[in-house]
Amino acid sequence: MHCCRCSYDWFPRGSELPKRCPECRSIKWNSPNLLAECLRCGHKWNSHRGNPQRCPNCGSKCWNVPPKEHACVRCGGKWTASNDRRPGKCPFCGSRYWDSDRDAPERAPKGQQSKLGPDIEESIARMHAEGMTAVGISMELGIPFSLVQGVVKDLPGPGVSREGCP
Repeated sequence: MHCCRCSYDWFPRGSELPKRCPECRSIKWNSPNLLAECLRCGHKWNSHRGNPQRCPNCGSKCWNVPPKEHACVRCGGKWTASNDRRPGKCPFCGSRYWDSDRDAPERAPKGQQSKLGPDIEESIARMHAEGMTAVGISMELGIPFSLVQGVVKDLPGPGVSREGCP
């Protein structure tokens, strides 16, 4: 005989099944519910008190939840997360959009991000082409000088055509 609770092995005296384990005196000595298995690492152990908090081998709190496999739609990488939360990014390519077909939001490079609309930028370009200074344009349009200066700085020099530019 084998006790599932304390792992004690013994030979019975008679043909009847004993009511208790001779070592730990448990009445659940032959209960199969005491055997627990971690679904993360596959470790099997005797659970002496119901459902334990963690797997004694890998320490996972989700030992009784089947692991979820994730796949990146960008690079094709596959991995199993260590917890049940949605991973923030793909561990292979680093994409935050690993689980969707949508593209990452397009942003202009840091230096080209404009807080002004295209109409105002065209007005600034036209006024600058007419010979106004950045200070004059800023005062006339009521726009901060730093924003006007950023637009003027990105304008092509004299004699350079803007045709064909996006």
